[in-house]
Amino acid sequence: MAQSKYWTAKSFWHEATRDAGNLDNIGRYERFDLITRAVQHIGSTFYDLYSNFYMTEQFCYDTNLSKRETGTGGTYTTATKTLVLNSPSSSITINDIGKLVTFSISTSIYYSYIYSYVSASSFTVLGGVLPSADGTLEDVLILGTTPSGDEISIVDMNVLMNAGIKIEILTSETATVREVSLKEYDNFSTGGRNKKTIVWCLQGTNIKLKKGSGLSSYGTLTMRFPRIPYSVTLDTDYIDLPDGTPIELGILYLKSLVKQRITGKKEIDEQHARQLVSSIYTSTSGMVNEEAIKDKITAIM
Repeated sequence: MAQSKYWTAKSFWHEATRDAGNLDNIGRYERFDLITRAVQHIGSTFYDLYSNFYMTEQFCYDTNLSKRETGTGGTYTTATKTLVLNSPSSSITINDIGKLVTFSISTSIYYSYIYSYVSASSFTVLGGVLPSADGTLEDVLILGTTPSGDEISIVDMNVLMNAGIKIEILTSETATVREVSLKEYDNFSTGGRNKKTIVWCLQGTNIKLKKGSGLSSYGTLTMRFPRIPYSVTLDTDYIDLPDGTPIELGILYLKSLVKQRITGKKEIDEQHARQLVSSIYTSTSGMVNEEAIKDKITAIM
């Protein structure tokens, strides 16, 4: 969801260009590109102050590892929290432990995690919201939320990659998940005190994983990461910057991009930019950091 509750692409563009003169040479879709450039540049430049606004949670998901109930007449038993499928799309295996599963009984929908393997067509579940009585399953979806190997790709995730990146990984299998260096990853001992530990390290656009010997799978992995501000493609799309000073700074930067497109020369009101950047630091940290302000001004000039 975009950060602004008030500014759309249309109003953002109008405010930035109302004194710009002839805009005939800027096409409709080029306008959206310029807005997106301005928003993403300001968002990434001030990431260190606003990263919490963009923190996003996403399952690590592989559709090739998903399964479903293809028949009817499966059952759920409350006492043992066991689902028995009538005709699964492929056999249940021990590698399915930890996957997110959703199922419905009558008109109610439930979710949980696979806790243990029982047979090729049955398993027990844990957590989430579960039925209070036995029932007949309407449908069951087992999502591919556990990695098939020891590496997951983030190339298709909207991750803001820069020096201050902060990625967190959570799992349904253990509370002990640690980020480590590549050297620590290579030397990680899977036994002893690490039996219930998962470690990971970021290498390019992949996350390398290792788990302790006491864990049967990585479980359902959830990544928490700062995302890149959303692009706009419609006049009604909201601007992905926090309302207030960041929006004002985004408008100021968009003005400079439009000026450059029209005249070939990028111009920005440095004094106005300094006031806005100082205001951002005062409101977020309670103090004015002159060195940091200087760096930010340089980044947007």
